[in-house]
Formats: sequence, C-alpha cells, structure tokens
Amino acid sequence: MFLIQNSFPIIERYLDHVHTIENEPVTVHSKLNRELTVSLRKVLAMYKHGIRLIFTDIESIQEKMEKELERF
Repeated sequence: MFLIQNSFPIIERYLDHVHTIENEPVTVHSKLNRELTVSLRKVLAMYKHGIRLIFTDIESIQEKMEKELERF
C-alpha cells in the first residue's frame, strides 16, 4: 500500500539529471507504474466528484500545465 496524496505531474523537462545506481538509470517497474497510474486515475475521478484525497492544488497545476502546453 502507498499514499498517492502528494501526486505531482513530472515531465522530462522538469528533471535536471537521471537517478542512477551503479551508473544504470533507475526506472519504475512496469507493474508498479501501472498500479500507480490506475490508482491515480481513481483518485482523480473521486476528486472530480468532490472527494478530496490529494493535497496538491490540482486546478492550479492543471491550469499552469495547459498554459505551458499552449506555448508548444
């Protein structure tokens, strides 16, 4: 079990380096990635129905990201 309350979108441009272990890039296992994606989608669906489980300001982040995408 894990907490998904501090979710925040990450794109490559936000990162300044790749995390490595013994010079090998660290990646998220595909099974964990799927579990996180499914869980986050459920939490976002609940958020849209008025159930606030996430600490981040979703509307503000979404607005900023949409403005950023308009520039590209």
